[in-house]
Amino acid sequence: MLQTHHAVVVAGAGLNGLLLANALCQAGITPVLLDPAGINAATEESVLTTALSAATAAYLDDLGIWKVLAPKATAIQRIMVRDGHSTARTHFDSTTRPMGYIVYNPDLRQALHASLPEKFTTQQVIKARITGLQRDSTSIMTDLDIGETVRSSLLLASDGKFSSVRRLAGIPVTHRDYHQTAIVATIHTEKPHQGTAYEHFMTTGPIAMLPLPVQQASLVWTLPTERAQQLAALPEDIFCQGLQQQFGDALGILRLGSVRKTYPLQAIQASQFVAERLALVGDAAHHVHPLAGQGFNLGVRDTKAIVALLQTHQRLGLDPGACNILKAYNDRRQLDVQVMQTALHGLNTLFSNNNPALHALRCIGLYAFDQCAPLKRSVQHHAMGLSLFSGSSSG
Repeated sequence: MLQTHHAVVVAGAGLNGLLLANALCQAGITPVLLDPAGINAATEESVLTTALSAATAAYLDDLGIWKVLAPKATAIQRIMVRDGHSTARTHFDSTTRPMGYIVYNPDLRQALHASLPEKFTTQQVIKARITGLQRDSTSIMTDLDIGETVRSSLLLASDGKFSSVRRLAGIPVTHRDYHQTAIVATIHTEKPHQGTAYEHFMTTGPIAMLPLPVQQASLVWTLPTERAQQLAALPEDIFCQGLQQQFGDALGILRLGSVRKTYPLQAIQASQFVAERLALVGDAAHHVHPLAGQGFNLGVRDTKAIVALLQTHQRLGLDPGACNILKAYNDRRQLDVQVMQTALHGLNTLFSNNNPALHALRCIGLYAFDQCAPLKRSVQHHAMGLSLFSGSSSG
């Protein structure tokens, strides 16, 4: 590896890293993929799910991944939004195609892995940890804990919210601790969900119930951290009683169908998404509140942006690590991410409180929003990701 100069190296073989590797291979750019666990590591938290927007599904279809994933994805045909236990609510209904899909993380990972060329998985993956970065005028050298150094024109860091590459590059981050924790579990429902995703905004934090195959749903219940830890430790029957009391009977009797996992919630954003011959992708660049399920979709938009830029420059025979490519990527992605961070923080702040004046404002706002068809269509369009990038129908 010391003697070969690669065009692109990808750090991190999580969901974003595997997607990057697929997209680059499809674009005719064969990267080297670095990860301490390799690419065959099983996803530990099998209870975790990912929400895919319609546009994300379309992009996966363009890459040939959707045909592998589609049989395991559950379509979102309707979204129901409610303010706590009040009558204030609104809904979004699909028209020509689903608004999105819910998939288990292991299924998404398996589809991303299975779609990689066999030659790539056997020859281009290095199981190693990154220990240092060096640069010269034409390259970035990535030092590994196995005693090797990989030289490339560009390093793409998709190694998660605690990115070691970001730290080694000295890129600062802004950090927001929500002092909230999400309880995640699979729930068996008495009534069929009919493809409906529920988002109930409680004063303690949102309860999301997302459709899964048969009569199951993925629960993401956000609470103040101490309360979440208490509830997660309760016996199953008492936990389900508490959930039933808060969520209501829209899905009938609720029963636990898995272990309960807890995840502290934070927002992280890098001050910039690039450095010399380096770009951050996915959670390495930004980690958002999960209440709208937009985390992976933001990473997909990162991937699409950087790969499109690299493909154009490759056709022209230009340096893939050139500063104009990195500046264009940073400019394209910073605004989208900042808007999403601001919107999610605002929603969480507006709904997760007991302020009577804000409660009245929320009720009036939801009622007015529900009566305004053009505004609802615009918000639905954005939620599906269709205004942010286009793609073919995902079927």
